[in-house]
Amino acid sequence: MKKINIKSITSQEKIFLASEFCLAAALMLANMAFAQKLMLAVWLAFLPLLFFRPLWFLSVFFAVTPAIRNYSTETLFSLAGADINFNAILIASLILFGVITLARRWPAAAIFRQEKTVLLFFVFMAFALASLFYSADLPAGREELARALSVLAVFLSSLVVIKSEKERRILFLSMLFGALIPATVALWQFGAGGGWYDASIGQARIFGTLIHPATFSFYLLFLLPTSAAFFQNSAGRKKMFFVGVSALFIFLIITSLTRGAWFALAAMALVYGLARNRKMIVVGLAVFLLFYAFSTNFSQRLNDVFNPKYNSSFLTRINIAKRVAPAFFEAPFFGHGFASFASINLRYNEEARFYESLLAHNDYLRLAVELGLAGLAAYLLLFIFLFKKILALYRREDNPKLKNHLFNFLILVIGAAVVSAGDNLLRTAPVEYVFWAYAGAMIGSAYHSNNKNPLS
Repeated sequence: MKKINIKSITSQEKIFLASEFCLAAALMLANMAFAQKLMLAVWLAFLPLLFFRPLWFLSVFFAVTPAIRNYSTETLFSLAGADINFNAILIASLILFGVITLARRWPAAAIFRQEKTVLLFFVFMAFALASLFYSADLPAGREELARALSVLAVFLSSLVVIKSEKERRILFLSMLFGALIPATVALWQFGAGGGWYDASIGQARIFGTLIHPATFSFYLLFLLPTSAAFFQNSAGRKKMFFVGVSALFIFLIITSLTRGAWFALAAMALVYGLARNRKMIVVGLAVFLLFYAFSTNFSQRLNDVFNPKYNSSFLTRINIAKRVAPAFFEAPFFGHGFASFASINLRYNEEARFYESLLAHNDYLRLAVELGLAGLAAYLLLFIFLFKKILALYRREDNPKLKNHLFNFLILVIGAAVVSAGDNLLRTAPVEYVFWAYAGAMIGSAYHSNNKNPLS
């Protein structure tokens, strides 16, 4: 490993390190619980990686933060009247990381400035930013914009940092390692019959350490293509290990009772089976029949889609769409402002005040209401061009290992499109980080794989 040359540290970096030392000293004097101090102290200890080891910063982020997500919404301190939690610190850290990484690697970033995917991401962000000037919920809009900026920072940083197969493997393995504690906790919850209580079905659902069952199941779903690619690229015991990891993820996705994840998993398995291995369709159908025959929770949850109860979350989603639809026609082109759906839902839907969540549970509906046809079109084009880009890279790639990762990411894009139709994927930051880091790593490493002398 290349050593850090202390003499090469710039004055800006020295100021950053000195500021971090002052923050650490102030942290010890702060009026907060020891566990919160410890969590912040550990994170501060990793922040120098922002400058010196961007790949390791990303790896630590994905390996560590999923285990503490359940505590990340607790208020740590107040600043200018705003309650600051660990999520806010993570978001600020990622944005800072993105700015520093792009500034330090600007020549390398030049190769991506004409990427249509990057351009469309910026177009979408421009619509979101402009909508704050007329937003029906400005505080929520600012918060959501910061979250989206952190996702963009992860995407662009992965794009310029990940160049080689080794770097790609480190990043992806750190993502899988980050699922270890959430999956272990979820297994314990499953065995103990505990978890997040869902009033609509009258029982607890596993969620690991990721706050909500849907977040947990989507998180594992978006890691599944990575695990599957490692399985395809390995042999012997390593191959069996990744078979076990993939089987565990599928088991936990199913037992989380998250229907959106089920439908996305079914779509991904179907496309994979048709494109590469028809046996996958047979295996998937066998797994479905086994769970439907022997798991009452699974069969009842699935039957509820076709014959929903009065308090079914599926019925609630349909009612939200019906009652909020008139808001779209009031501002069809540019919407009511980014992150304004909750306030719009309250205005148009009398039942909304009784809901556990005021969100759309449908990203396409949400964006149609918040950003109008213009914002929705930008979002759809972003995914379409991302799919086309990865498909083009897949077709011309010669490296079989990278080709497997590219193909599995294509499957993931399809899964993401399905999830967006039935849940709040745009707001699910841990899942978005995985998706866009995967996208950046795929585009970046594929570029360098096909260019002998890339900019660096």
